[in-house]
Amino acid sequence: RAAFGKNGGNMGVSGSVSYMFTHTGTFAFEGKSADEILEVLMEKDLDVRDVVEDGDLTIVYAEPDQFAQVQEALKESGVEEFEVAEFE
Repeated sequence: RAAFGKNGGNMGVSGSVSYMFTHTGTFAFEGKSADEILEVLMEKDLDVRDVVEDGDLTIVYAEPDQFAQVQEALKESGVEEFEVAEFE
């Protein structure tokens, strides 16, 4: 911050560029296909951004406000272990 100020620049306040980033819930796991997961999520009336398969992993990109509901639906469908379960 001091280097910017010393040279005539400035840094934005905390959160000043947050509009440039999209928050997403991300889940990655093995053992279920994207089609199986889409069916489960549709039955639970949960809206997700995308479900993709990458090698052995199925990856679900969820809306941030539905993180807990999506995680619970995945567990109920038989997903026992998540390689990734995070909010980005």
